[in-house]
Amino acid sequence: MVRPWFHLSEALNWDFLDQKIPIIDTWACGTRKYPRPCKIPLTNKSGVLKVIEPGLLVLLNDTNGVIIWSSNTSRPVKNAVAKLLDSGNLVVKDANDDDPVNFLWESFNYPTDTLLPGMKLGWNFTTDLEFYLSSWKSKEDPSSGDFTYRCDPTGYPQNILKKGSDEQYKTGPRNGLRFSGTPNLRENVIFKF
Repeated sequence: MVRPWFHLSEALNWDFLDQKIPIIDTWACGTRKYPRPCKIPLTNKSGVLKVIEPGLLVLLNDTNGVIIWSSNTSRPVKNAVAKLLDSGNLVVKDANDDDPVNFLWESFNYPTDTLLPGMKLGWNFTTDLEFYLSSWKSKEDPSSGDFTYRCDPTGYPQNILKKGSDEQYKTGPRNGLRFSGTPNLRENVIFKF
């Protein structure tokens, strides 16, 4: 059973799923976008999501104030806010700075099982942050499952689907038009990105 928790503009809301492993789940227009597993369970079905100094987004257990989940930040700001962008990206930023380069934290840096427009797949070698997809453990358990889809940056970069450590599929390196390991893919002339 899904219980609404936060609602924005009749089109986008967050839910806590009623199951053994509570997660924050983002939905847009009735479609699940990306879940966020909580490592520590809530003692009841209520929690508080807020921004605290120095610019951290935290999820607190409403009954005892224990931090269940926290974002990280690269620098402190005095006037930090959380903002849900039209893309579905939840960001923590300075209230007076809308430049994406200056976001303190953004949910799109932590994809789960869904890749949305604007999300990244690969590596940020400056921050040593890897962006990859991971399957759910089971239909009821959204924690990381056996399958991952990630970019292998060694040699000529290519995307690899793995089950555990076993490679299931490789795209091959990109040749400028398509991935070389997928010669049957054709250019999409309908959609422009």
